[in-house]
Amino acid sequence: MDDFELLQAYASRRAEDAFTALTTRYIDLVYSAAARQTGDAQTAEDVTQAVFLTLARKAGSISRDTILSGWLLRPTRFAAANARRLEQRRQHYEQQAMQSYVGPTGSEAVWRRIAPLLDNALDRLGEKDRAAVVLRFFEQKSLKQVAEKLGASEDGAQKRVSRAIEKLRRFFARHGKRMSAAALTGTLAANSVQAAPETLAAAVCAVVGSPSVLTGSAAASLAKATIGALARARLQILAVRVGSVAVLFGLATNPRPTAAFPPLPLSRLRQQPRSPRRDAYFPLPPRWRPTRPSPTQDNFSFASWTPSPARPSRTPA
Repeated sequence: MDDFELLQAYASRRAEDAFTALTTRYIDLVYSAAARQTGDAQTAEDVTQAVFLTLARKAGSISRDTILSGWLLRPTRFAAANARRLEQRRQHYEQQAMQSYVGPTGSEAVWRRIAPLLDNALDRLGEKDRAAVVLRFFEQKSLKQVAEKLGASEDGAQKRVSRAIEKLRRFFARHGKRMSAAALTGTLAANSVQAAPETLAAAVCAVVGSPSVLTGSAAASLAKATIGALARARLQILAVRVGSVAVLFGLATNPRPTAAFPPLPLSRLRQQPRSPRRDAYFPLPPRWRPTRPSPTQDNFSFASWTPSPARPSRTPA
């Protein structure tokens, strides 16, 4: 059975064997991500339990198109962040005195540098890019299997993986962790997933089967906070989409108004004012004045113009 069938079996019938199969399948992936972000084995176990509690409560709302391994990384990140905030155990991962470049042969050195930032970098990827990286390097699937999961051709899956790796490499470079794409791919393939404790899977299944056991515990608090964080993230995405649609609809229904009168010609704008001395040698024609338009005249029509009589000269008597 695939992931979606197992989720539906648990959501509809509360089949514990289906959830046990999911837990066994992804326990190492979730525990590894939690251990990377917390740096503490016990805290990582609490985070892992919280993530699978979240999965149990969200089992009915996950669609068939969702790549479950990629989906699990987001609640893991939320739960790990809540664990650090609740227990006040923020750890400093970055070291300031490190080499600016590491070649492809320093896999372990590269991993020590990028591990604290990896989950943050993955969260900044798009959903399909993140799923491609997880399938290829975390689950060690071939390009053909990645293409089948993503619903794309093998060549398209290869291009998506390459683009996602390049985005990750640029993210690490902005944080002072410069490396080649070959070093990054080799490091991800070799170090992304590590084995979880043998008793953790059984403990997770026991907790999901009887959640009242953990009432008031750290795992229950983390699971509750993680569900809230997922809901807020979904609302933020929905708000951005609604705002974008509203802006586009407003532009479509209210086009930019056109000017009521044509603009002045450039020659009129560049015309210089006449000086009194120039007027003495080159007198202007009689002054022109507009006539008052009739009450029935259209506001946009032009009034007729008639010349006014010349003024009498002011020569002294």
